[in-house]
Amino acid sequence: MIDRRVWIFLICALACVALIPFSNFDKPAKPGEKAKAHKSQNYRWVPEATAGAYLALAAMVAADSAARRPSSRERSVQNRA
Repeated sequence: MIDRRVWIFLICALACVALIPFSNFDKPAKPGEKAKAHKSQNYRWVPEATAGAYLALAAMVAADSAARRPSSRERSVQNRA
């Protein structure tokens, strides 16, 4: 069974991915503003980075959960005792 925290982190990552289209502002540049400076004001990287962080957390929790789970051989030895 997968740890519940993995599902929470995956759902949060999915929510961040769903927010990506809303973080891309296509406003026209102000008079005298360079196009490059204007494009750097978009915050598309925020939900992308947050989704990546949540995916990394889900992977780490899954690895931790798998490492703590006793192997099938250990379970059979415990059941005999």
